[in-house]
Amino acid sequence: MEVSYQRNLNHNYMIINNIGLTGREYTVRMIEKNEIPGMLSFQARKINGDTCLYYEITSKQPLARLFETCSMKSRDIEQLLTGIKGALDGARQYLLESRDILLDPEYIYMEIETRQFRFCYVPGLKENGISVLTEFILKKLDHGDRRAVDLGYELYGQAEQDNFSLQETLRRLMNSCRDTSAASESSQQETVQKEVIWIDRTQEAFEKEPKKKIYSGQQRCDDRPESKKLQAKKWRNLMLCGLAAAALAALFGLTVWLLGLDLTQTGGLAFLLLALLWIVYTVVSGKREKRKKRWQDDDIEEDEEAFMDALMSELYEDNETENSFYEKTSQEITDSLNKTMHQEEFCGETRCLTSAEYEMPLRLVSLEPERYPDIMMSKGQAVIGKKRDLVDICLESDTVSRIHAMLEKKGEDYFITDRNSMNGTFLNGERLRPNERRRILEGDRVSFAAHHYKREKRQMYL
Repeated sequence: MEVSYQRNLNHNYMIINNIGLTGREYTVRMIEKNEIPGMLSFQARKINGDTCLYYEITSKQPLARLFETCSMKSRDIEQLLTGIKGALDGARQYLLESRDILLDPEYIYMEIETRQFRFCYVPGLKENGISVLTEFILKKLDHGDRRAVDLGYELYGQAEQDNFSLQETLRRLMNSCRDTSAASESSQQETVQKEVIWIDRTQEAFEKEPKKKIYSGQQRCDDRPESKKLQAKKWRNLMLCGLAAAALAALFGLTVWLLGLDLTQTGGLAFLLLALLWIVYTVVSGKREKRKKRWQDDDIEEDEEAFMDALMSELYEDNETENSFYEKTSQEITDSLNKTMHQEEFCGETRCLTSAEYEMPLRLVSLEPERYPDIMMSKGQAVIGKKRDLVDICLESDTVSRIHAMLEKKGEDYFITDRNSMNGTFLNGERLRPNERRRILEGDRVSFAAHHYKREKRQMYL
């Protein structure tokens, strides 16, 4: 089986040939004429007498490339198992052999937008490569995810058995996933129910307790004797004020009746009485404010005296500490100084941290800096695209694919690989084939769709 890649207009194809097909087989015609769930569609073409299968892989990425620089979590493994089960169900529905589904990570593709897996059905394959897939999963496991580790090792252990059945293993693993999710949901529900019960019981206990007012500063609890005294005093003052007001009103009415005053004279007398009351209130309030201010000044003076006492005590403690520190004899200090001065001073030879030639990392200089910045590659490889959570270098442009290309370093050389992009990756104006890798030399021009760059020449530092 030989695999190659080709681009035709706006479509990318993975081509499999030398598989001994005539193109008239039932399986070939069944997949060509139907859209089978979970399967990559293909076309059978005759080239030099051989039947080649052209698989449509536009806007899809292989599993091996997706997890080339990241690890697989439990949700990723569960999605993969769900996709395999869907492909097996589709094959059984169309009377296709399940062993002809290619499970090599290089040929399992995922649609980036929907995160659905698509599988290659190769008629007459008879070897699906499940062992290669399980070993790949073990290498890419996220060991911080306990569920992912359990799924990966269980799948690997089942695949190594002699009586291994892929469908039975998937059924058991999927049931385990559902049980785990159901147990997690039930535990969450139990936790919520416990919290609700605790809140209800707390509320009931709170309602049964005698109600008390929280106080702070001037506010006091109603049950305290001081509060009762204040309330009694308040009511007594209100009653006295009421009696005084009633007495004044009666006196005023009696005066008006005895003197026989008319309306104007009555109003003038009322105004005079109000003015006298206001003057009395102002005098009393002023005396009260002066008394309060005097009390506050006395408190401030007391606080200042306490602060000065504390400060002076701290100063005396510091002086005592300094005196105890300087209790060393002059002979001890002199001996320490002489010992330090007579020590032999030794400085080693200065070593060079870098070589005479310093090579900068790969830098692609933008030919349109006002539109997009330069690209600096600071590690062994970097994926370029517009889907921020799947790439290392994000180019936010409609013409760039979600996963467009990859830069990598091999020894002292840098390479660029097209990652099945829609609008292509170019090196010196020549378009790369899907998954084709080319070496980038100094001064080469690199383009990601309409984004143009030029590799910077190395700088020598002596």
